Amino acid sequence: MALRDFEEALALSPLLSGLTVPVLGMTEVAYAKGDTVRDVWEERPSVGLVVSGTVAVSSDAPDGRDVRLSTLKKGDCFGIANLFSPDPLQTILRCEKDCGIAFIPKERLITLLGEDGDFAIRYARLSNEKLQFLIRRIELLTTQNHQTRLIAWLMSGENSTQDEIRFPGKRESLAAHLGMSRAALFRELAQLDREGLIVTRGTVVRILDREGLALRLKGAENAVPEENAAALV
Repeated sequence: MALRDFEEALALSPLLSGLTVPVLGMTEVAYAKGDTVRDVWEERPSVGLVVSGTVAVSSDAPDGRDVRLSTLKKGDCFGIANLFSPDPLQTILRCEKDCGIAFIPKERLITLLGEDGDFAIRYARLSNEKLQFLIRRIELLTTQNHQTRLIAWLMSGENSTQDEIRFPGKRESLAAHLGMSRAALFRELAQLDREGLIVTRGTVVRILDREGLALRLKGAENAVPEENAAALV
């Protein structure tokens, strides 16, 4: 990996932007598509920075399903959530294509947090954002109905202001992200298409009736049993 790649990844990182390769003591490692990545390098707990490629983040559900949580791209980090914990990450990190990862010793970042107030604030902000993201993912994945889960994704986050939404990768990737089978995703997309709420072309969904989707979602939320609703608070 060239120095320019490292610098571009650092510039894109919400946490590490403004820092330099020598200050961070980074070690470059190349991974092939399908390789599993850990937040440990040469027995040293480390934070990983994605320099090239993409890394799928998933978790093993109790029923054995591989539940997609997110995708890390250039400039994203992993190993932040357990920076001060001796326990390893509970998520599974797997390269979706050939990847370049830069490892930064966690003790180095902890030292920087004590020396640089701005860096400490960035870390706290990013940790809060990760917590909020996980709460939204839990809410989405605990939705019982596949159609409601799909609508919630169509109406959430950046999608909430867009009428044309592109899948994060292939349909299989979106199915994994939503914690459902590929067949279930195809079935629910087709149903919403027949009802005139959306139109699907390949990996792009165009929302035709946002109000109708919102009403469908609201009706499903009102139908959540009281004991399940309490668990979401």
